[in-house]
Amino acid sequence: MSLLQELRASAEKLGLTDLGAAAAGPAQGYERFRAWLEEGNAARMTYLERGAEARRHPESVLPRVRSLLVGVLSLKTLVDENPSVLPPYPSGGAIVPYAVRRDYHTVLKEKLHALRAQLAERFPGERFRVCVDSAPLLEKEWAHRSGLGSYGRNTLLIHPTAGPAVFLGFLLTTLSLEELESGGDPADEQRPSVLTDPCGGCRRCLDACPTGALRENRTLDARRCLNYWNIEHPGDDIPEDIRVRLGGCLFGCDRCQRVCPHCGALPPPARVPLETVEKMTPEEFQPLFTGTPLARLGLERLQRNARWLR
Repeated sequence: MSLLQELRASAEKLGLTDLGAAAAGPAQGYERFRAWLEEGNAARMTYLERGAEARRHPESVLPRVRSLLVGVLSLKTLVDENPSVLPPYPSGGAIVPYAVRRDYHTVLKEKLHALRAQLAERFPGERFRVCVDSAPLLEKEWAHRSGLGSYGRNTLLIHPTAGPAVFLGFLLTTLSLEELESGGDPADEQRPSVLTDPCGGCRRCLDACPTGALRENRTLDARRCLNYWNIEHPGDDIPEDIRVRLGGCLFGCDRCQRVCPHCGALPPPARVPLETVEKMTPEEFQPLFTGTPLARLGLERLQRNARWLR
């Protein structure tokens, strides 16, 4: 059994959906990413521009990096392991299921740090770094190069068994891919086959996107994406043609996932009455949402989103 096969067995026990590995090197999609930025598709997510150059190579995240381990956590696993912090309101503004549970950043980091500890004990002279959405990496590219999925028309990574409803985390190491894979027999593992093109002629996600944010070339215009407006946008302004298409989305939008034939049944969105949000005090918000993605958004922006839905 190879070291990578051992790590996959450990990852499964830890609750990770999958684990892949790739040799470090220049990011093949960097120039495409730069062109996407220059077209203005990042809207006001200026951190993407600031960290753009660092995405050329993962050595900007870990000097002398030789390989990347990529962990996959499915939305289903996250939901099964972590109950919602909200009571089951029958109606109200819709919140994507992951946002009312323990923050997936924390969950993924804990699992990857356990794998890191396993490696560090065996290889005390090597270096490691765990990161989840916190480092300048072209994440979907590295997941693809790790054999964990292909790019869908919804711009998401389509995992062969979990579909697009997944979260990605990274463990960078100065161990080489050859060291991780040596001694293994592929026959010892039954890996799911990754489709070259998981979409074929399917266009469900493009048809379902309420604002036309998804493009034919499998890129996203964040200026039209509801996820951008009710999660990332820093101001109180919102174009009227976007506001009228919010469709009750208080936090996030997952329509392009829900219609994907690779996704299966997703948990329903959480709901909370807009009046409850608008009257909520910091003293009520903080204990309820601490440790969830909604805590990152903050009460002021959540109330801003509720006003947009009126």
